[in-house]
Amino acid sequence: EIGVRLVGSEMCIRDRVRSNWHSHSWGQLLMVEEGRGLTQDRGGPLLEMHPGEPWWTPSGREHWHGAHPDEDVLQLTIYEGEVNWLEGVTDSVYNATPSRP
Repeated sequence: EIGVRLVGSEMCIRDRVRSNWHSHSWGQLLMVEEGRGLTQDRGGPLLEMHPGEPWWTPSGREHWHGAHPDEDVLQLTIYEGEVNWLEGVTDSVYNATPSRP
């Protein structure tokens, strides 16, 4: 018997709000449903995500995600395992110019 414990949530994140840096022990699947979201893997480019664009963050990869500075985002989140919360995302990181995936 395999025990799987997925956590799923739909959350509205207000403009200018973002998570701390964090990682997941089994990875995370995210998708914007409404609005625009931002995400970044540590050391990678800042990406602007639009509705219907899912993205996967592998196990142990440090990343953050949140709303665009000018728009709320409705986000679907699915993950399993533990979340390792780290330091906050600085304004200079959050306010960088995003690119599209």
